[in-house]
Amino acid sequence: MFDIPELDEMVYLQLDRRTLARCARVNKEWHRVVTPYVWHNPCKDQWNYERAFCKMVLRDYLEEQERQRQPPKEDPGLEQLLQTRSSPPLSLLAKKGAYIRLIPKDPSRLLANLTSELSYLSREEAIDVAPQDLFRHLLKHCTALKVQHLRLQGDLLKSDHLLKTVADFILPHARRMVIDRGPVESWRLKFLLARCSSKLEELTLETAITGPEDGRLNEEESKEEEVLSTGAQPRCLMLSFWGDTSESKAFWPWLWRRCMHVERLEVLCANDTVHSLAEGMLSHMSNLDSIKLGSETNAFPDEDGYATYCMELEDEHVATVLSSCRKGWKAVDLRSSASIEDAAWKSLANHFSTLEKIVILGGVSIGSECLRRILSSCPNLHTLVTIDDGNYLNDDNFSTTMYAKEFVDLDQATGELNPWACERSLKVLKVLVASVSDDPGYYRPATQRQVYKRLARFINLETLWLGHDPRIIIELKSDTTADTQDKCLQMSLDSGLDMLQGLTALQELSVSNMRTLIGWKELQWMTQHWPRLRIIMGMDVKGRDKEAAQWLQDHHSRIKLRAEWWKDDRY
Repeated sequence: MFDIPELDEMVYLQLDRRTLARCARVNKEWHRVVTPYVWHNPCKDQWNYERAFCKMVLRDYLEEQERQRQPPKEDPGLEQLLQTRSSPPLSLLAKKGAYIRLIPKDPSRLLANLTSELSYLSREEAIDVAPQDLFRHLLKHCTALKVQHLRLQGDLLKSDHLLKTVADFILPHARRMVIDRGPVESWRLKFLLARCSSKLEELTLETAITGPEDGRLNEEESKEEEVLSTGAQPRCLMLSFWGDTSESKAFWPWLWRRCMHVERLEVLCANDTVHSLAEGMLSHMSNLDSIKLGSETNAFPDEDGYATYCMELEDEHVATVLSSCRKGWKAVDLRSSASIEDAAWKSLANHFSTLEKIVILGGVSIGSECLRRILSSCPNLHTLVTIDDGNYLNDDNFSTTMYAKEFVDLDQATGELNPWACERSLKVLKVLVASVSDDPGYYRPATQRQVYKRLARFINLETLWLGHDPRIIIELKSDTTADTQDKCLQMSLDSGLDMLQGLTALQELSVSNMRTLIGWKELQWMTQHWPRLRIIMGMDVKGRDKEAAQWLQDHHSRIKLRAEWWKDDRY
């Protein structure tokens, strides 16, 4: 105990509830300070804590109902008041509810547990309680509740009672909100979004939106909605247009008017509603400069929780969205379900002058020549990523490859490298450079040196990945060497590694799944010429690179080695 609230919070929030309970039993002072943290998140750590908490809520509700059913007593006289020793004791939830700050971000989960406890108790006692009433009873006592990350499922929003409960007690504190699973009537979404505060930063809609527009809780709520001038004004908006119906078309213009502060947009899948989105982007989203198109999977849960395969982002849809940015795109993220063909590529090329970051993952159909045009034409580009830094989701997800011919980019007249616009701005380069050699075991010295020469021009480079991230687990491939790059840079001094001595800002290097010839001499050279180097990924620390890796750890322990996953006991 430090008598400094901020420091106390930093320490106690790191402890599990069992340890906190022990601290609370030290003495009265410790009990006073630690008790709020014991109740900070009553469902934390273990599943049985959540079940016990739900049981406590149910008992507390039943006790309150019993007190309310008791007949009112006659006005006591002065003598009787003087004889009264104390007021009725408060329930546990009434005493501790003010300490509760967090509950599960998915209210459906907590509601399901309350329903389960209610069903179990109903077998032993004759009680008539609705789970919705229990949920509202809980939130009513949690006066300091701050559920910043909120997930609402479509089936939860079908109940008017729950809809109003969530709007009254949870939405005012939400910073991130996800609405998914099952169709939701558009008026219910309007009701929720109109009651969000300006604190909401991220809104995700992954559900079908249906009509009618004239549904209301009651006339009073309808009038209240018209009066509200605040509500959701997110800075990040993520959308999945699927299962949309004609009755909901009026909802989207209403939503776009509340997106004046949106800076980042994510569109996972789309239908014809994307044209309404394009109009909204041009009319209302003047701050928009970052976009993500497509997803790693096209499967989304339906109202029953089963996978529903949605429409991909067609080339026309991608082109429409990319052409609708007033400010000019600074960051573009393209994933596997986004189709990039002629129309989409032309729309993207119109933003080369403002583009600062581009991510292309999951086998997006952008060829080597397109990557060359991006690197040579974007003067503000600081990040290019085409290597996945997560897990493979299926065999079709592969990294977009750039061949040595396009990467070198020689001037046919002079035989020299063509200048690229991003040579001084580029800081992060994650790309597979292929066909540096003709065959495994044989390499072309001239091509190797030309690739080194191109890399040497990125004088402010901080992160260089030329191979797969070693964290990638290729679960669907029996051959762990299937993605090994044979025709790649050797990264040896003999092949021209010393040409990269100007990359003094380099901090991270990945040669994972590359058949390199890195020895202790190469590592010694790296430590001398790359003083900021902190991470080297992909060395075979238990095989051919064992001695070099041991030398590095003995002499430069500040540099961390991350081995290929199937050769490392940590994976």
